Amino acid sequence: MDSVFKTIYERNFSSYESYDAFVFHALEQLDGIETAGRRILEIGCGRGSFALFLALVSGADKVVALDEAQGSGADEKLFRHLHEIVREYCINNVELLQADIAQANFPERNFDLIVANFSLHHAIRSGGYVFRDAKTRQEGLHIFETIHTLLASRGKLVLREMSRINFWRFFPYKWKMAHIDWNIHSTLPEWIWLLEQSGFKNIRVEFLTPYFLRAYPSMIVRSKIANFFFSSTFYLYAEK
Repeated sequence: MDSVFKTIYERNFSSYESYDAFVFHALEQLDGIETAGRRILEIGCGRGSFALFLALVSGADKVVALDEAQGSGADEKLFRHLHEIVREYCINNVELLQADIAQANFPERNFDLIVANFSLHHAIRSGGYVFRDAKTRQEGLHIFETIHTLLASRGKLVLREMSRINFWRFFPYKWKMAHIDWNIHSTLPEWIWLLEQSGFKNIRVEFLTPYFLRAYPSMIVRSKIANFFFSSTFYLYAEK
């Protein structure tokens, strides 16, 4: 099934990120996480590449790919295209659900794993800072409390997000990150606080390895300092 996923990826998603880079980061994010035979929910599936990776490569029993598909990360056109891919390749262990995570009516719950990549900051719509704005805190807590109820006992949550505290936000030359509205991205302490207050436990963080630095020692390129300068992207792990 790896070859099927590679074909799909290179035909549909490679303009966003190379196949090798995508797989490198997917495996890094899921390192130590059991996926084979598991029921997985992806919140904010966007283009659908990660959901398809979970379904075709990771050995998941079932993947529910949820997206609001209204422009916050992915529009309805991209979601329809994902439908077409699933039909064309007869991917039977993927179910697509167009809904807002805060209002979705799930026919079933008890997911073993929930994944959200660069999506939950869109779901907190107030646009304020968690530690400063009561409405933002309320929205964030509601979302994570909802996620908590969707997990099976000892189910796991894995997030990939970016912090608004980073070098590229303040550097005059905006480079490729000029399109990002940093104000809607919570900081790492804010994400951790929301998880703790929503009942999650065994919370830990790992920093993303910039693909072009993958040959360097992990202790250097995955440090907090390196993360500030290179991408500000981190993985957050938590358990119900």
